[in-house]
Amino acid sequence: MGSIWSEYNHGKSVISPIWPEDPLPQCVWIDVQHKTDLGCEYRLFSFLQKLQNEQCYSLWTSRYSMHHLKFALQDITSRINAMMCVQVMKPDETLLTQVLIKSLSDIGWILSDKKIQFLVARMPRSFESIAWTLDFMHQHVEPNNLSFQTLHRLLDHLEQQHKNSL
Repeated sequence: MGSIWSEYNHGKSVISPIWPEDPLPQCVWIDVQHKTDLGCEYRLFSFLQKLQNEQCYSLWTSRYSMHHLKFALQDITSRINAMMCVQVMKPDETLLTQVLIKSLSDIGWILSDKKIQFLVARMPRSFESIAWTLDFMHQHVEPNNLSFQTLHRLLDHLEQQHKNSL
């Protein structure tokens, strides 16, 4: 998400705790890798000040909320707490179903509700898995030959491909 945002906005990517000192572009994506290693607080504060002074838009991504971190410098705490924090969860079944139906429609396929539910219940819970599934289906299966047995084999094959790619 962060790399797409940064690329779209012609921004810069920063991985903590390496806080750049050079001039910043208008948009900066900050990927906080480890909550225990944000580097020197003075350098972090200096970077936060630089973002503000240069009027940069920033997107911070992390696997945890930075609002719960404790800093010796209260100015860091107040600036972090002023940031809007949104927790992004794995997509739920309803959203996955809607995205799968829309994606199938985009390639001209319409599946029964039972087949959609079959796929959603057995696919990995990600948008990426929908893309893999549809790509494979589009290349290897005819829409009118899509039985539940074929869907089951398709999912087994995709799972094996995914394991091999790791």
